[in-house]
Amino acid sequence: MILVLQKNGSVALEEPADFRRFHCEIDPAFQDLQAARKAFAGIGEIESEETAWVDQDALFALGEASQGAPWRAQAQAMVAAAAKYGWVRDRAPAIKSHIVWRR
Repeated sequence: MILVLQKNGSVALEEPADFRRFHCEIDPAFQDLQAARKAFAGIGEIESEETAWVDQDALFALGEASQGAPWRAQAQAMVAAAAKYGWVRDRAPAIKSHIVWRR
């Protein structure tokens, strides 16, 4: 599953059924980390050029909107598995993701 910050500032969910490859990608239109942070704020927090924290509720809402309610159970299982590795934080529940800057 890939969250893509698109050049218009919206976030799209690509490959929603692939729960093994969770990460974020940022469109080349965002040359500036601060601009990407501002645009991404609706779905989570960009911590650094390499790491983002994706709000769980925002991710679930995005996935359910395109995939339907049953998708949520699979996403929750992914989050539970990620928690074992320290990739989930309880404060403002979020999932850690690495960032790929599209070029």
